[in-house]
Amino acid sequence: MKRLLNGTAVPQTKATQKHNSCWQSFIIMVNVATIRLWSGTVVPQIKVKVNGVEQSYETAVKWYRRAADQGDGVAQNNLGECFYYGDGIEQSYEVAVEWYRRAADKGNSCAQFALGDCYYHGHGVEESYEIAVKWYRRAADQGNPRAEASLGNCYLIGHGVEQSHESAVEYYCRAADQGVTDAQINLGKSYCRGLGVKQCYKTAFEWYRRAANQGNAEGQFNVGESYYYGLGDGTELRYRS
Repeated sequence: MKRLLNGTAVPQTKATQKHNSCWQSFIIMVNVATIRLWSGTVVPQIKVKVNGVEQSYETAVKWYRRAADQGDGVAQNNLGECFYYGDGIEQSYEVAVEWYRRAADKGNSCAQFALGDCYYHGHGVEESYEIAVKWYRRAADQGNPRAEASLGNCYLIGHGVEQSHESAVEYYCRAADQGVTDAQINLGKSYCRGLGVKQCYKTAFEWYRRAANQGNAEGQFNVGESYYYGLGDGTELRYRS
């Protein structure tokens, strides 16, 4: 998943994708004019024309950089994305982190989430769960759904924070309500196992079905398991860990 623009996470069809969620926008500058375009999913490596403009990562990078050099936080975040994934420029986690940080310091929640991810996975910086949590929290406080889901994971495992199933459920709920399928799955597991909430197979099933209805394979599997074994009869279901 790519984390692009205006504080929201965006689904991407790419080998390096990690998540799915929300919407994206692209800033394309042509003849000194800025055209702001909104779309859903972008298919990489396919040349398309939008209002007569042929897709070009290289040209996008050129214009993102001009805006970023003038302090535009959205452009800084987008430029970080290009460096992170190697779109239109040589891939570099280190340079991506530099641009994410500039945008994050300006309050861009998408960049804050991305920077948190870099610290969590040790991409371009030394791995630090504590610093990752700090940036996840800043983004989550602005309602960024991917950051909320990631913060839930940190509380579930105890990475960078004291383990708390209750806090994990709280953040999973926030992200799940915004349609993040990973959070919906984890919330379902929490209800299935009684972690941070009272065990309830029926509620677990409801969250699995929400994820399944968005095409999430694990959600579909768990819905199938629910029907196969039945819910609410005290049977220990063989949900994936």
